[in-house]
Amino acid sequence: MMLPVFAYGTLRDGEPNFERIARPLGATTEFAAVDGYALWDGPGFPYLIETGDPVDVVFGDLLTFPPDTYVDALRFLDELESVPHHYRRITLTAHRAHDGEPLTAWAYLASDPAWISSRWEPIASGDW
Repeated sequence: MMLPVFAYGTLRDGEPNFERIARPLGATTEFAAVDGYALWDGPGFPYLIETGDPVDVVFGDLLTFPPDTYVDALRFLDELESVPHHYRRITLTAHRAHDGEPLTAWAYLASDPAWISSRWEPIASGDW
């Protein structure tokens, strides 16, 4: 199954890695949110950490790649995110902004949330 990717940082539309990776691979975007997660402001990019608290909401874009570039897109994104060392790719439930519809998406979660939360500041707005 080809899942969209929930992007919350440099892969969002208009950010450098969207322009460098996602746009050339034909990604389309739509605004979405996930609850039960929080963002932490890292060194030039954010980290996504699971909190389990539905009050915590993170805003981002769902990236949908065409079938002919999907496998390459995930491979490039895994390399960019240094999976499994820096981030790990997980599935989560995102909600489309325009209709609230829940759908399953890939996301890149911080591999070591304790280390992240001890060194960086939370992004209270949930929007990097």
